[in-house]
Amino acid sequence: MLIALNQDNEHVHAAKIKLVKQLPKHDLYSCPGCKAPVFLKKGKIKQAHFSHYAQSNCQMFSEGETEEHVLGKQLLFNWLIQQGYPCQLEAYLPELKQRPDLLIWLNEKRAVAVEFQCSSLSHERMVERTEGYLKNNYEVYWVLGSQFKLTRSISAFQRMFMYKFKKSGYCMFFLDVYREQLNICTDIQQNQLGSAVAFKEILVKLASSNLTALTDIVTQTPCQNRQFKKMKNKTIAKELLASHHFLNRSRMYQETEMVLFQKYIYQRGHSLVSLPQEVYFPVENKLIIKTLPHFWKFILLEWITKKSLGTVITRLEITSQLKQMVKDKHLTFYSTPMIPLTEKRKAIDPFIHLLVQCNILAEVLPNQWLILSEPHFYLSEQEKLTDFSCFIK
Repeated sequence: MLIALNQDNEHVHAAKIKLVKQLPKHDLYSCPGCKAPVFLKKGKIKQAHFSHYAQSNCQMFSEGETEEHVLGKQLLFNWLIQQGYPCQLEAYLPELKQRPDLLIWLNEKRAVAVEFQCSSLSHERMVERTEGYLKNNYEVYWVLGSQFKLTRSISAFQRMFMYKFKKSGYCMFFLDVYREQLNICTDIQQNQLGSAVAFKEILVKLASSNLTALTDIVTQTPCQNRQFKKMKNKTIAKELLASHHFLNRSRMYQETEMVLFQKYIYQRGHSLVSLPQEVYFPVENKLIIKTLPHFWKFILLEWITKKSLGTVITRLEITSQLKQMVKDKHLTFYSTPMIPLTEKRKAIDPFIHLLVQCNILAEVLPNQWLILSEPHFYLSEQEKLTDFSCFIK
């Protein structure tokens, strides 16, 4: 820990204490959490910090801190203090019984907890800490350490710390302690047929950047519009054919979700051959939706086409259908505690827009759509492949 209590019950920072050759026998410092005695560790190499004695069983301050963690929260603290923001290291919040690495007051009513996570953390513990902050009106930002840096794919652990902003899309924060820079990955996209991800990366040098600029980067940087209508025809054909071959390969390997999907469509008189092209078009939601994309798109399309042509469906009705799909386990979202369920449901919106572009639906009012036509179900694989290939012409 970097902060301890002195004999006057004042918070003192380990780095600001001058070492003396002989310390009195009685204890000078105590833990802010458990109040047990702690001692100062300060040398020429490692960051100065306080540590419990061996017999301590303090649950509030872990002694398993890595050098990266100690240096990281100190680095963030110095960056914020230099900008004039009230900030406290290792502040203990008694109403939560939690201790964020940093607590920042952006104004009188806006308190922000910052957690620098550079070691493994269970899903249950992450959710518990996050909900604790949010329920007590604290904003919370999780910053990941270097070992969790986003590269070509995204893990379940990384996904837990993902945010969603209106203009910059899905985002994550990473701190490179030794380069003293914050890496912000924005507009994160995932291929619907695999685990590969693409993103924009913004590097913020902590020695020269301010928090206002960082806020602007995250909330105002627009993400790219990747709706399929913007693609070249050759690209559309490639996506459709790749999606078709993906289903065929999955069928051969008898993957669990694929077996469930086949069973579902067979019971309704359909097959992989007859699936309409709307089920194959890529939409940007793989980061949030865990279910096989063809599966949930088919069920939603089926629900729409069961209604009569000329019927108007509303946002409320779509939300109700999504809830039923979740209940039936036909729609499963990834665990992303920093993204509320209402925002997750919006991951369906690109598919609704796609159906408008395909003339299945027409938006008549905000959050209201008129059913114009039914999708075409194919009679043979050759018909489907010919149709998909037409986009090249």
